[in-house]
Amino acid sequence: MNNTLIEVRNLYSVYKTNTSKPKFILNDVNIDIPKGKTIGIIGESGSGKTQLISSICGIQLLSPGVIYGNVRFNINNEWVSVYNNDNNSEMDYYLNNPFKANKKVSSNIRSVKRDLIGFIPQDPKTYLNPFWTVDTLFKQSHKLNNNHKIPFDEFIEKHLLSAGIRDNKIDDIKRKRPNELSGGEAQRVMMGFVFSKSPKIIIADEPTTGVDVTTQKKIIETLTALSGNDITIILISHDLGFLDHLVDEYFVMYSGFVCEYIKKKENIYNPENLHPYTKKIVQSLDKNKLSKNSRLETTPEHQEFLQYCPYSTKGFCSQLGTDIDNPKITYTEKCRTSLPDKKIDSNDDINSWKRCWYEK
Repeated sequence: MNNTLIEVRNLYSVYKTNTSKPKFILNDVNIDIPKGKTIGIIGESGSGKTQLISSICGIQLLSPGVIYGNVRFNINNEWVSVYNNDNNSEMDYYLNNPFKANKKVSSNIRSVKRDLIGFIPQDPKTYLNPFWTVDTLFKQSHKLNNNHKIPFDEFIEKHLLSAGIRDNKIDDIKRKRPNELSGGEAQRVMMGFVFSKSPKIIIADEPTTGVDVTTQKKIIETLTALSGNDITIILISHDLGFLDHLVDEYFVMYSGFVCEYIKKKENIYNPENLHPYTKKIVQSLDKNKLSKNSRLETTPEHQEFLQYCPYSTKGFCSQLGTDIDNPKITYTEKCRTSLPDKKIDSNDDINSWKRCWYEK
């Protein structure tokens, strides 16, 4: 039985206008997301984390532009394709016909979003219907997802409690509209609504942004309780400290490019085997280990079809000398002229990988 839930191959997120060249927000993404794990997607603001998940799950389509590549979902051991246009020679056709491309994707993703995916956005208030009370919101879910015929009052109470709302607050919360909820209340209402759909995939985008420490703790407790129940949880964050409480595996993003996959969270603190960018993220947690010249740089804007490692422009490669396989070529030359393939960690029997030319 295949343990992969989502398979992503040659994924690009690209748009253009009549007056500009195509701009690439995601470049050459090739990842597998396993079933039943808690996955962390880490990277600085602007690195493409939200766009990656939005593209994979069809939550956001670009206009004018396309999401391009091959994404398949494993539904009851049958593969369902959302995008199936991974021939690079056809990219111009899709860019020039974005309406046709996005219409096809919308049709393919509709049932997947309905049956599999629950999305908790960074700012839930912008996603909730401003005219609906929380009670009305859950009535819609009760109508569509109440397979066991639970009475509505029991249904809403069950899911709001599971999201960390106290029993003595539920009646008050039910009567409120989104603009009447605090940031923490809106976050927990959205979580409860997502739980009520019984999704196989829960995606949370920066779930602790804008909430107090107490609410952060409750969110961590809620997500921890869900993990291990055959649910895949994908957490998007720039906060490695938060993710470390929860995740089984990490994907590391830089400038629209997935540069590393770490399958066991303990491995991220083994700096010898990390991608140089991941190493800087880890060092940033301990200011005593982060030298003045090692601070994280701002992620550059993604614009071009990627043909070389985006991190190679940050000066790291110039410190490495010549290529171990070809001493006539420096890493500066190699890293800035070709895109690295996945390199499986030879010291790691669980297939962590990074995309980096450098070898000791």
